[in-house]
This record gives sequence, structure tokens and C-alpha cells, in this order.
Amino acid sequence: MDSNTIWAGTDDGNIQLTTDGGKSWKNVAPNIKDAPTEPWVSCVEPSRYNKGTAYATLDYHNWGNMRSYVYKTTDFGATWSKISNDSVKGYCHVIREDLKNQNLLFLGTEFGLFISLDGGANWAQMNNNNNVPNVAIRDIQIHPRDNEVILATHGRAIMIIDELGLGILRQLTTDIMNQKFTLFKTGDYVIPLQGFDFSFGSDDEFSGANPNSDPVIAYYLKDRQLVGEFKVEVLDHDGSLVNSTPAGKHKGINIVAVPINRKPPKVPPAPRIAGGATQGPALTEGTYDVRIIRGKDSIMTKITIKQEKNSPYTTTDRKVREDAVMKMYGMLNEFADMVDSVTTMSAQAKKISATLPANDKLRKQLDAFAHDLDTLHENLVYMKEGAIVSQSANRLREDLADNYGEIQGFEGKPNNSTLDRIGTLQTQMDEADKTYLIIANKYLPKINAELKKRSQPQLGPQKGRS
Repeated sequence: MDSNTIWAGTDDGNIQLTTDGGKSWKNVAPNIKDAPTEPWVSCVEPSRYNKGTAYATLDYHNWGNMRSYVYKTTDFGATWSKISNDSVKGYCHVIREDLKNQNLLFLGTEFGLFISLDGGANWAQMNNNNNVPNVAIRDIQIHPRDNEVILATHGRAIMIIDELGLGILRQLTTDIMNQKFTLFKTGDYVIPLQGFDFSFGSDDEFSGANPNSDPVIAYYLKDRQLVGEFKVEVLDHDGSLVNSTPAGKHKGINIVAVPINRKPPKVPPAPRIAGGATQGPALTEGTYDVRIIRGKDSIMTKITIKQEKNSPYTTTDRKVREDAVMKMYGMLNEFADMVDSVTTMSAQAKKISATLPANDKLRKQLDAFAHDLDTLHENLVYMKEGAIVSQSANRLREDLADNYGEIQGFEGKPNNSTLDRIGTLQTQMDEADKTYLIIANKYLPKINAELKKRSQPQLGPQKGRS
């Protein structure tokens, strides 16, 4: 705040202050009335908000005193008040005032990281529950651009409280902690660029957690929710449900990843996995409603999804991809419904046939009907075991899944052959649907008429794709 005001702490207990750029100095440490003498002044933190305010940490561990001593002045060191208490463990190395919230303080001690939300009146430790071990925190810096808290530890390298975590701490107050439920503001979600790394690492290679692959919401619960539904739903622009996920119920801060991928497309069951269709399409750029269902209550909020500014793909390219992937997504679901109808009808026919005598005319009709349906099913879905990678094992099921996967797995515009294949696959689906209807029309009227005569439930009605 003032380049002429400089604080300096020494290893023999002085807290020196100059207000004229270093021309004259004054030791204000004797004004700390309730502290032992001759400490190591491990840190002095000038306030960014009030010119005469500063914080000091005093270290007496060389004298065998492991207790915490943290002091605050608001009058250029003329008077000091102790702000550490029994909640703080270990002798102190560093204290930092947040860059945007003057009541948010970070204190590093020999036994971990402690945080105050009210200017030092109360302290709480961030421990293993917050992924911060009880390790010596020797220095703390708050990044002004990235809004992250950087912790320098003795024994556990560098740790970082990311922008999300710091953003929540900046909003958290004692008033919020007394409310039953409070929703925090979280930043916009930027779609990460896809990429991969292929390397041979050594035993000293750095490894860190990846950022969230989905947007998040965060909220505070005064008490753990023990009963009742608690989930998060994300809605499309038309209000339809995209996906949902259980919400955290524990007391305190809860962070929930909001699933922006639709549920995977339906795929007919088969021995061979349809690897291209294991993930649903993700929501594209825009703002979407999020519904938090908590018991009988519903709370609405929003998430905003943005494209990475360095993305090499144009808006037009991404729109072509979006239209193509949604087209294939719908085709897969329709195909799965048709195949399910085929197999269900065949199973019903076989079940009735098994109850009839071998020479019964109706049984022969049911067997022929089931046979033709099974033949159609085998032409659409490869059901033999062992064909894992053989291209000859592909049927319409596999072709649909593969084409969907090629479009889904690339962020840019699909190539022309992939786009053209959509039309080819649609034609094959239409032909399969037509074949199914021909089989149904050939057998069902006679079978159902005979079942009706015998006062038995009729088959169907079954249709092809809607």
C-alpha cells in the first residue's frame, strides 16, 4: 500500500519498522506484551487493506517451546493482539493475508496448514481430509493471476490449493456456516483440449492429479444429511434431463462434478464389446440449468461451458461434429430398440411353443416365426464368442458403434468418409426395419388369431423403429 512502509523481522526478536523508506527504523517488538523474549521472528506480513496493519509469527522452538505465537497490529506496531489459540498446533513459520478477502488468513506451522475466515478470531486445520497432510508448511504464496495458494512444505514438496478451492474459501464466512445449505459461486467450465503423452518416465518423475474433467458445483451443509434423496441433475436447453449424479451429503464443503455427458447410447448385448459407444455425447458451449434435489426441496443454479480459446477447431467445424454425433447417437438408440423388440418377440414365441405338443400347427408357426427373427438378429448382431478384433465379425451393431466412436473421439469436423457413412448406415437400418416388419406381418396375424381362439394372450403388438 505504501512503498515507504517496510517491516523486517529478525532472528533475535526484533520487528523493525520504517515508514520513510528506510531512513529511520523503530523496533516495535517490545510492544508485544504477552510473548516470551528473544524469539525468531519467522514472518511479518503487511496488510494489503489497512496501512498500519501487519501480522507476525514468533518461533521459540529453539528454546524448547513448540507453541504457536501469532500477533496482529492495526496501529503500526504500537499495540499487538495475539490471534493464535489452542486450535493452532506447532510453532509457526509463515502467515499470509488473502489477496481478495481481508478476513481470510493462511498460517503455516510445523504441523500443517491452518485457516481463519474471520481475521484470526478462529482457526481450523486443513488436514488429510482436505488432502493436506500434517507436514511443516515453511512458506505460502497466493498467485495473483491464477488465484491459487502455493504451499512450500518440508518433506512433501510443493502443494497447491487450486482456484476452485480458494474461490470457495473466499466466499465462506461464519454466517454461511450457520446456514443449513449455501451454494457457492464457481467459475465457468472450459472444455479442455484433448491430448495424450507417451513417454518412459523414471522413478523421480513428477506426478500430479489432473484437473476436473467436468464442471463442478460446490455447497456448504451445516449438518450431514442422513435421510432423503440428494442428487444433482443437469438439464438441456429444452429442459430435458441430460444426466444426474448423487450429491455429497457430508457436513461442511461438498464439491460435486456435474456430468455433462449424456448417458451412453443403448447397444444390443453381444459377446463383443462395442468400444466406440461407451460414452455419451457431451454438452457443447452454452449455459445450462442445474437442479439440486434435496429431499422435497429443489434448488436451481447454472453452469456455463466455454470452448478453450486456443482450440484449433472453428465453430462451424464443431457444429458439424455435434450434428453428426447426435445423429449417430439417435441411430444407435433406435437400433437397440429394434433389436430388443426382435429378441423379445422371439423369446415370447419360443416360450409359448415350448408349452405346445410337437405336432401342433401353432407350434410350427411359432417356431418358424422365432427362426426368422433369430436369423435377422444374427445378421444385425454378431453373437459368436471369440471374435474380438476380426473385421469379418462386424455387423450393423458394430458398424454403428465404430462410426459413432470415430466422431465422438475427435473434437473437430469428421472426415467426409465418416460423414458419408452415416447415410449408408441409415439405409441399412431402414432395410433391417423393413425386414422386421415383413416377418411380423407374415406370421403375427395368423399366430394371434389362433392364440385368440385358444383364449391365450397374443403376441405384440411390436413395431420397428418409431
